[in-house]
Amino acid sequence: MNISLYTLTSPLHDENSVNAASAEFIARIETELGADMAFRGPDFTKYGTGALDVIYVRTGGTEGLFKEVYPRLQGPVLLLTSGKSNSLAASMEILSYLNQQGCKGEIIHGTPAYIADRLRLLSKVHEARQFLNGKNLGIIGQPSDWLISSEPDKAALKERLGLNLVDVPINELLNAEGIPAGCEGDVPTLVTMAVGYALTGHCGFQCNPSRIDPQTGELLLAHCTIPMDMIRSYSFNTHFESGIGIAIHGEMPEGDATIFKLSGDLSRNFVCKANLTGNPYEKSLCRTHITMKVDQAKAICQDYFLTSPIGNHHVVFTGNLHELFKAFCNQDA
Repeated sequence: MNISLYTLTSPLHDENSVNAASAEFIARIETELGADMAFRGPDFTKYGTGALDVIYVRTGGTEGLFKEVYPRLQGPVLLLTSGKSNSLAASMEILSYLNQQGCKGEIIHGTPAYIADRLRLLSKVHEARQFLNGKNLGIIGQPSDWLISSEPDKAALKERLGLNLVDVPINELLNAEGIPAGCEGDVPTLVTMAVGYALTGHCGFQCNPSRIDPQTGELLLAHCTIPMDMIRSYSFNTHFESGIGIAIHGEMPEGDATIFKLSGDLSRNFVCKANLTGNPYEKSLCRTHITMKVDQAKAICQDYFLTSPIGNHHVVFTGNLHELFKAFCNQDA
């Protein structure tokens, strides 16, 4: 975890008293973090050069100072505040200014434990964005003709995530491990898998809903591919629709899971906490099935899946990753 801390302090405040109060506040946060932050002070020349950048608004009356350094800032602006010296009030004015400029920002305010948790999560988001920036996603062949709503926006992916889409001729195909791979040429789902891998270091299961109960929030999802490191057991079967070749029938462990999907132009996202409840099997569906239960059944099932879904494929990750994925989506550069 690598965090750089920049400061804004009004010249109207006594520097010694501000330093003393700040030192205690920062020390308590670092204790909760279990790591030190790199103190940059009022010198913003290294802002945006690698670490997660946080601006500590130490006092009120700093709005003008922020406006001076604003032109050199990049991406979402994180404003750390204390409960002293009108720190929060000044940060709210600064955040309002950012919103007026069409820029994203966030006030990080609360107990040292809460602040440390939030910084830890945002550090993971920042590291994931660095990991994705400049990466290439290979497209082999063309998307399946039934994916009529899953066209990627190459310019948006390049501008907002730094991802390059590269067409790869079929004669250059190699097999490798540890590389997120989607099927049917569904690039938005592949991007979702790549983002999830960057955030967690783990693979996701590309699948599509086969049945939905909007009253109970129960879902049945299935597909004929699943990463081998996500399953506790498996057997081989034929591909469902064609009845030929090899497909994996895998069983995933029950427990907390997260459903994730990004749209092809990154304008929309779907993140949902769920409980993976079982691994049924029917011959009339793709070979790997899972059943899941979501809370807020109407909002998730009726208002999203049955009204405004982001395509058919969604990606399931094991574990409760809702806050991490949402933080990534909200930190949109």
